[in-house]
Amino acid sequence: LVHLMTRPRWRWVFWVGIVLNVLNLAFFKYTLFVLDNLNLFAGFQSPAADSIAASIVLPLGISFYTFEFISYLVDVRRGNTEPTRSFLKFWVFVSMFPHLIAGPIMRGNELIPQLDELSRKRITWNDIRFGVYLFAIGMIKKVIIADQLSPIVKDLFDKGSALTGTESWMAAYTFSFYIYNDFSAYTDMAIGLGIMMGVRFADNFRSPYLSGDPSEFWRRWHITLSRWIRDYIYIGLGGNRKGRIRLYVNLIIAMLISGLWHGAMWTFVIWGGIYGVLQAVHRMSFGLNRWRWIETIRSSLVYRIVAVFIFFHIATWAWVFFHASSLDMALDM
Repeated sequence: LVHLMTRPRWRWVFWVGIVLNVLNLAFFKYTLFVLDNLNLFAGFQSPAADSIAASIVLPLGISFYTFEFISYLVDVRRGNTEPTRSFLKFWVFVSMFPHLIAGPIMRGNELIPQLDELSRKRITWNDIRFGVYLFAIGMIKKVIIADQLSPIVKDLFDKGSALTGTESWMAAYTFSFYIYNDFSAYTDMAIGLGIMMGVRFADNFRSPYLSGDPSEFWRRWHITLSRWIRDYIYIGLGGNRKGRIRLYVNLIIAMLISGLWHGAMWTFVIWGGIYGVLQAVHRMSFGLNRWRWIETIRSSLVYRIVAVFIFFHIATWAWVFFHASSLDMALDM
């Protein structure tokens, strides 16, 4: 079908593929979210809602492989990826186990050419050692740091409205370090396993808490998701080609979708919206650079240190919406 859509009369196949992938993800991940909101806002209660919700089992890694399907379709249509004629290699690209569950989100032109060369590639002991090293780093992050922080995070967030202001900040700080070590651990282990198998996955984390602004944060945090959102949603909506106001709107929409992708709750949507607004405001602030003294301050080391310190606390504050069990709890914290 992918090969067919490259022909003029079969371009409709592209849209069929996009719609089927989106509907598949929406059904498994957002059906209960939609039903709950219909009940909340419209007073609608389907008698079959409970049975539907009980019968839906979220497939493993559905968010990641759906995004890979969509990126493959779009890249082939744009001419950025040459479609493979090997059904086996295509499914290895989509379902290769090290990165299937938690990423990185790979693209066809990154992974499929590596699979084509795999039979001719010689894996050295240096590759094995480096892969084991990265896997061990990931295990240390997961077992020694993240798993030890996890019960502390649970105990604090379980207090809910009983949390004091100090305890709320403790909960947010602890979760900040927990989620980074937990998530980046999976990336380290996936990259390490990939190297041992002769495949290099894309980097996904580059010290994100050393970011000084929201744009830099998303160039360092979950990098493969950030560029997916940028290339297929932000640019698809028009990017910065439709004027300044449209640019800000596109940033906010893209980040709202990113938030919803992380989870089917309004807290995730608000978390994404916070970053959308932060990025829009940050883009607006570029206009201040027309004053030389502001540009000089922004390029100084002192400014950089202060910016990193402040933005880390903004990111920590925003994590409350990401992890809180309800919107009321997040707002209370």
